[in-house]
Amino acid sequence: MIGLQRGLARCKKGSKNRYKLKLKIQRLFMKIRNARKHMIHDITNKLIKENDIIVTENLDVKSMQKNHYVAKGLNENPIFEIIRVLKYKANWKGKKLIQIDTIQVVKYVMFVISKIKK
Repeated sequence: MIGLQRGLARCKKGSKNRYKLKLKIQRLFMKIRNARKHMIHDITNKLIKENDIIVTENLDVKSMQKNHYVAKGLNENPIFEIIRVLKYKANWKGKKLIQIDTIQVVKYVMFVISKIKK
């Protein structure tokens, strides 16, 4: 992909070779986009088939993207798209999807840890 984009930058604007390279780059981006959609549908299908109740956490993605180490992974794997697909597939299959806040997750984890220690 990098080689194609470099080649595009070197071509004259309006030339036929530039047009051909632009089409190759567009096809490559379409393949990447379709591969990501396929991955999302595979993951959500597996989750829906294996579980009757799915619990997700409401994540503050804006604050997570401020951390540059986390931001790259978030941009490559769109969390909102995964949750959106999970919602409609759960409704379609009659399964239950529950979204909880981050504070409730911390409280629940602390509750479980206190039970384990006893």
